[in-house]
Amino acid sequence: SSNSHDQPPVSSPYNCNCCYPTPEMLKKTDIIVLGAHLSSKAEKEQQRFKIKHLFSYPQLDRDSKENDIMLLKVLLITTVLLQKKYH
Repeated sequence: SSNSHDQPPVSSPYNCNCCYPTPEMLKKTDIIVLGAHLSSKAEKEQQRFKIKHLFSYPQLDRDSKENDIMLLKVLLITTVLLQKKYH
């Protein structure tokens, strides 16, 4: 049985609201999933983004995990669907 803080395999996208990937783990994937409850299940609330660049906080202390934060620049490609109005 797994809990919500189990880390997924390196080959899968990371679900940042349920696990805490290290900078090294994020460098091994190029997709981030937002709004997911389970990384193994597709949900309508999920949003997937391709990671364009990772920015680690320069004062990160890897031992204490102090300043453990990272900024992700994502590639955002969006299709806007316009509704047809029927008269």
